Amino acid sequence: MVIYNADHRLPALLTYGFFAFSIFHNIANQVMQLQCNLDKTANYLPNTTYTQINAQLQHIAEVIGHSQRIIADRQPAQEIFSLHHTLRQILELCQPSCQQNQINCQLDCSDRWFLIGDKIIFKQIVLNLLYNSLQALESIDQDDKQIIIITKKNNNGLSLVFNDNGPGFPANFNRRTDSLESTSLLDNVRSDGHGIGLTYVKQQMKLCFSGSCQFSNLKKGAKGAMVILFFPKSLVLSNYSWVPIKS
Repeated sequence: MVIYNADHRLPALLTYGFFAFSIFHNIANQVMQLQCNLDKTANYLPNTTYTQINAQLQHIAEVIGHSQRIIADRQPAQEIFSLHHTLRQILELCQPSCQQNQINCQLDCSDRWFLIGDKIIFKQIVLNLLYNSLQALESIDQDDKQIIIITKKNNNGLSLVFNDNGPGFPANFNRRTDSLESTSLLDNVRSDGHGIGLTYVKQQMKLCFSGSCQFSNLKKGAKGAMVILFFPKSLVLSNYSWVPIKS
């Protein structure tokens, strides 16, 4: 169905929405079946392999469930989640790519920081940034490939800083990513041709976390890109009483 004008737009989007909802339902069923099959073969798989596959399937199930709630017009409830624990979960999803390409991923984040917000969207934001760095580092031939994630707290809130020592952003990067109003995903902005959907990242930081983000290359004498996500202090908790649920 082609959306010709405003009169056609709403019914067209509704049609796409119902179609997508049915697809998500089928995918969710397939993921559940894969999880059952994985559990049946757990004794025959190396523990690391089982853990990595299970983590990927759990993440897919989370994203599908999240999408179903949005399409059904049931906004996901805001929750308090551990920044350190959630980042560790995200890094586990990237671990196979890091090992395969000999990329050292370091995390410096205190376990006493917590965020209020949509944890699934937070994961998607961070995964976008990490996959971009991974793709950029995969394309170059150098030793000591690194991705470093650091949290910094100040009086206004908390910053999450991503550094990599890849090729960095192209010279015209800032001019191409100034606007938050664009509806297109500004992919392929890295000098190696890989993109991160910067409009998505910027809009979700603004809409879901009332935050902001900055993109730049590292200073002269250092190689690579830097991304800073900023979360306002109203969404940051310290030393919250929280216990992770074991899956």
